Order: sequence, then structure tokens, then C-alpha cells
Amino acid sequence: MVNEKSMKKLTSAEIFDIVWSSLRNSELANEVPTMYADHFPEKTTNSQLSGEFIVVSPLSNVFEDIQVATVNVNIYCPDITPTIDRIEQRYPNRKRLGELSKLAYKALSVFPVYDRYFFTALSETVLSEQDFSYSFINFKVQLKNY
Repeated sequence: MVNEKSMKKLTSAEIFDIVWSSLRNSELANEVPTMYADHFPEKTTNSQLSGEFIVVSPLSNVFEDIQVATVNVNIYCPDITPTIDRIEQRYPNRKRLGELSKLAYKALSVFPVYDRYFFTALSETVLSEQDFSYSFINFKVQLKNY
């Protein structure tokens, strides 16, 4: 007999809650306690930001023979901004981003859920914000229901 939970398709909200809870209950949350759902507050300026933060947002949820859903997890870290020859430079804090990346992989490795849902961190990319002095690690986390 097939387990009813394994046949169930998860909604985007349920998938978001699983990823959010996993991050919230991880070592990463001890290091980066500020998390936002879907986006960080609008009209944010560099002077309003302080410290590191995480933004989690669902991207897609496709219902076919195999359900495939994707969630974005962005971990923001202030850039290093040294002044060289009286000109402020801006560089991603790659050392800190690397530390946070390792914690994120651990936080996202608690799956499968309900025996048949598998989550995988598909990609990791370091990107820089254009409007303020932050860079971030972008994880694309994919769920597959077999």
C-alpha cells in the first residue's frame, strides 16, 4: 500500500515552511538570526542595513508526474570597503560568505521529508548588490517528489 503522504503534492506555502523551518532551526540561524520572507524591507538604504540577513522566497512549483519546486535562499553579508588612495573600494567578504555557505549546506541537508520528497541545493552563486554595499550567496534549493 502506498503511503498517502508520499502521494500528496506540497503547495508552495508548505515547501516554503519546510525550508524556512530548517534554516530557522539550524546553526546558520545562530550566526544570522535576521530572516525575511520573500524580500527584505523596501526602501532599504545602506545606512538602514546592519549585519547579515537571509531572504527566503519560493520561485516555482510544477505539478507533473514528478513535482519539482524551487526556493531561493539568499544570505546577505556586508562588503569589505577599504579606502585606497582616498577612494572607497568595495569587495565581497568572501571568507565570511564561505563560512555562511557551509552552514547553509548543513541546514539544507535535513531532507528527505515524508520519505519521498527530496531537497537538493542545486546551485550556489556569489552576487553583489548594486545599490548598497552588500554581497550575497544565492542558493537555489530544489524539491522533487518521486
